[in-house]
Amino acid sequence: MSNIVLNEKITDEFFKFYFQIPEYNINIIRTLMLNFKPFMINSKYINKFIDMLPEEIKNNKQYTNNIIARFKSENPFWKLHNNDDIKSRILDSKYRILLIDNTDKNSYSNCKIINIEQNDNIFPYKETVQHSQERNSVQDYIKHLLKNSKLVSVKDKYAFNRCEEINSFFYHSCNCNVEIYTSHQSRYNISNQYSDRIKPFQYSEKNMHDRYIEITYNDDSKITILLSSGLEYLFNTKKELTIVVY
Repeated sequence: MSNIVLNEKITDEFFKFYFQIPEYNINIIRTLMLNFKPFMINSKYINKFIDMLPEEIKNNKQYTNNIIARFKSENPFWKLHNNDDIKSRILDSKYRILLIDNTDKNSYSNCKIINIEQNDNIFPYKETVQHSQERNSVQDYIKHLLKNSKLVSVKDKYAFNRCEEINSFFYHSCNCNVEIYTSHQSRYNISNQYSDRIKPFQYSEKNMHDRYIEITYNDDSKITILLSSGLEYLFNTKKELTIVVY
């Protein structure tokens, strides 16, 4: 599963770099390779850039076939995708994030946007909501990440403080089993309507960050969502909340 989706301009920059076509943006390439691999690219771009090569190279079928084979092979940098629909590509990506540049003025919905030319995070995604600010954007993003999951593990010592809201949120956001790890398992209440898929467990880990969500997908890949404050602040606006996804 690829981490993110590239917009057309960043895809062009990557292929210009790969084929060493002059005037590619080295800052975009550097940030892309350091922070956002593996990224998703559309296979149609391969032929587009092969057509830009000098005639004597372009007409060398053995050379161009080798290029196509390299792109299709397993590697840590990119994954090929044949779908032209950018919404489908975003939903198929790991973080549901679209990477754009300063020239992109399009309007996108149902995904998170990172501008590669303005991004200074080492993580694929970070978002902070301030004290008294609504949590809808964070909730919606986590719901996106929960799609196609086969197991969700929630670690929060004090999850029992808002167990009804937590149960409802996870139960309706995914179709898999949800494990809730809390320091007071006996105090974590689960009504009958949620008990078939949500199970509480005693939190026993020491010396670790104790507020995070680990999602395992059907292909066995995983992501982790760290929360700066307790899980209850996904619903309670009395405290600032930052999430980091990696």
